[in-house]
Amino acid sequence: MLDIKTLLSKTIKQHGLGKKIAEKKVKEVFSQTVRQLFNNGLAYRVKPLYVKDGYLTIASLSESSIEQIKIKEAIIISKINEELTEKIVKKINYLS
Repeated sequence: MLDIKTLLSKTIKQHGLGKKIAEKKVKEVFSQTVRQLFNNGLAYRVKPLYVKDGYLTIASLSESSIEQIKIKEAIIISKINEELTEKIVKKINYLS
């Protein structure tokens, strides 16, 4: 008999949900890191959209918010990958 952890892990792999779960975690850690590094005002002006091929795409209507994120991009990427214990994000793409 399989325990619930093993069964859940198998189901996630079979249905290809692992990438979606990782993407959700990346977006959560990104938002949390931005709040820690800057403030809630900036966090509300920047939205993580998706992760594809190691690129986290974020959007903001505020050019100054994007510039602030760019300055600390390496720190943000490092914190995301550290929190998720694997190198998921290599670079951040910006949409404005």
